[in-house]
Amino acid sequence: QVIHSVAMLTHIEIDDALLEQLFKLQAFPTKKAAVNTALAEYVNLLKRRRLLELKGKVPWHANLDQLRARRGK
Repeated sequence: QVIHSVAMLTHIEIDDALLEQLFKLQAFPTKKAAVNTALAEYVNLLKRRRLLELKGKVPWHANLDQLRARRGK
């Protein structure tokens, strides 16, 4: 299986204060690394939020006690 990654050359204005905060919280070798990491973390946050929105909307038919008992084996 071959996975291709496409990098886009994009010029954007970045909030200097936010970027400074990011660099204070964690060391990054470059601004690009900092922005890419922040974007990846934000994507993960949005995915988690979508999963949480499903709470109570997906029917559950398994026996939780049995699943927990199997995990202990």
